[in-house]
Amino acid sequence: MTVLDVFMIILVIINLLWMGADWFFNSQIVQNYLEDHFLNVFNFYNTNIHPNFLFYDGIFVTIFVIEFLFRWLVAIVKRTHYKWFFYPFLHWYDIIGLFPVSSFRILRLLRVFSLGYRLQNQGVINFKRYPIFKMTRKYYNVVIEEISDRVVINVIENVQEDLKYKDPASPSILTEAIVPYKSELTVLIADRIKSSVAEHYHSKRDDIHEQITLKIGELIANNEDLKVVKKVPLIGPQIVDNLHKPISDTIFSMYIGILESLAIGEENDTIKNLTGNIVDATLEGEQDVQLNQLIDKITMNGLEIMKERVLVKKWKTQEEKERIIKERAKKLYKHK
Repeated sequence: MTVLDVFMIILVIINLLWMGADWFFNSQIVQNYLEDHFLNVFNFYNTNIHPNFLFYDGIFVTIFVIEFLFRWLVAIVKRTHYKWFFYPFLHWYDIIGLFPVSSFRILRLLRVFSLGYRLQNQGVINFKRYPIFKMTRKYYNVVIEEISDRVVINVIENVQEDLKYKDPASPSILTEAIVPYKSELTVLIADRIKSSVAEHYHSKRDDIHEQITLKIGELIANNEDLKVVKKVPLIGPQIVDNLHKPISDTIFSMYIGILESLAIGEENDTIKNLTGNIVDATLEGEQDVQLNQLIDKITMNGLEIMKERVLVKKWKTQEEKERIIKERAKKLYKHK
C-alpha cells in the first residue's frame, strides 16, 4: 500500500494546488496579469480548463472514489475493523471530500495529513527531522492543552457547583466513592497501623516503662487499702515499696506483649476488625450533616488543588526548560 499512499498524496496535493490556482484565476487582477505576461497560458486555461472545472475535478473524484472503494475492500478482506461497514464511518472526511461542493473540497486536505501520518508510521517519510514539523507539533500541543485544560476546569467547576448547592443531608461524593472499596480500605489502614506500631514501639519502650512506673506509683500512693498496710509498723512501708516494681514490670510486659501481638501477629485480626468498625461507623453516619459537610469541604479542597495543577501550563514549563538548556549550551560554547 506504500506506493498507493505516495501516489494518492501526490495526486491530492496536485488537486488542491489546482483548486487554489483556479480560485485565484477568478480574480480580475490575476487574469489581467496573466493576459499581459502569459497570454498563451491565459487563453488556453480560460478557454479549455476554467469553464470545465467540474469535469476535470470529476476525474480526480473518480480516482478518489475508486481508491476509497479499493481500501474498503482491502479492510473487509483483512478484517481490519470489527464490522465491514465501519470503514466509511472511520474515514468520513474522505467521503465528504468527494462531494463536488467548494466548501467540502477543502476536506481533501485531511487526506494529505492522514496519508502523511501513515507514511510516517511506515518509515517511508520522517517528518520529525524537519523544523516546520517540530514547530507545527509544538503549537498543536499548545492548542490541545489549552482546550483540554479549559474543558477539565469547566468539569471541575460544575462538580464544585453541585457540591455547593446540594442537600447537606444527602450522601457525599467521597462516601459513595469509598463504599465499593471499603474492604480494601480497611485492610490498608489496618496494615498501616500495624506497620507503624511495629516500627515505633521499640524506640518508645523506655518511655512507656517510665510512664507505667509513674502511674503505678501514683495508684499505690492513692490506694486506701495500701495506705492501711503502709501504717503497719516496721514491715508496712517495705511491703508497699516492694509491690511497686513487680506490678510495674508485669503491666509493662503485658502491654508490650499486646503491642507485639497486634503488630507482628499475622493471624491477629483485632486491628483489622477495629478499623472495619470505624469505617462502617463513618459510612453509616452519612446522614450526619456535620460529617457530610466536612467530607464535602475536603472534596472541594481536593478539586481546587486539581484546578491549580491543571492551570499550570506545561508548554510554558517546557519552553522555560528549553530556554535554560540553550543558555547553558551557549555558555559552554563560549568557554570552549
